[in-house]
Amino acid sequence: MAEKLLRGELFIKDELSEFHTLLSKHVVEIFNSGDNTTKSQLIFTAHDTNLLDLDLFRRDQIWFAEKNTNTGATDIFSLWDFGNETDADVENGYLLGIYGAIPFIKNSSNG
Repeated sequence: MAEKLLRGELFIKDELSEFHTLLSKHVVEIFNSGDNTTKSQLIFTAHDTNLLDLDLFRRDQIWFAEKNTNTGATDIFSLWDFGNETDADVENGYLLGIYGAIPFIKNSSNG
């Protein structure tokens, strides 16, 4: 990853949340900081809702993926599509289902 930063390259990481939450946040902060003079970019997936933080990201940097139950295709949409509230608690809103893209869990009590 350090080499990508130094060379101004794109770094893609599947499941950034395999790291500790604080480490994941630190990685994002490095790429988003003014110290990233090479303009390296980070694209990642994560299931760590602690990263849904407007102090860490702009609204246009947060994207959700949701399986379309009619077509089976994956729909991708930005938090920006939900307005421009700068003080929103994105993590809580996501967990409440406001933005969609939450897992559908069938009732398993019937076996």
